[in-house]
Amino acid sequence: MPAKIWSIYNELGSTACRTQNFSLARKMFGAAMAVCEGNARLKRQRIRSLVGLADTCMMEHDCVGAAALYKRALNICARMNMSSPPDLWLFTHILESVARIDTEQNNLQDALKTLHRCVRLTSDRPAKIRRLMQLSLLQSRLGATDAAAGLLRQARSI
Repeated sequence: MPAKIWSIYNELGSTACRTQNFSLARKMFGAAMAVCEGNARLKRQRIRSLVGLADTCMMEHDCVGAAALYKRALNICARMNMSSPPDLWLFTHILESVARIDTEQNNLQDALKTLHRCVRLTSDRPAKIRRLMQLSLLQSRLGATDAAAGLLRQARSI
């Protein structure tokens, strides 16, 4: 029963976020996370709600709040086996989002490290190409033009 309740709250949060009703989205994702609290079987759902809340913060241009939520989700992921494909997609989404925030906050070395990890874990061809291009731009911003060119060649060869 808690999983069904979580599903309803999470879907309401996602819908509210898509329609830019951010206040409602935050409330629904918060309620979804509350349903998961203390229930070990709902850890993956809790991560999804944290990411939904973080994505909402990003849409509201609250990078600090989003970064804290994404990193909280990463901490939970680190204690779990996130090797199945749906979990891996979520994990790489979190990593890519953290790298984007680090880039916007000019923490380029942190962004580079996080995005490298994300690329290594990415198997989806279009996502891997996109992330290699992002990595190339980061290398270029750091002055590593040879590394940037190598990443562009790698992206083209996929």
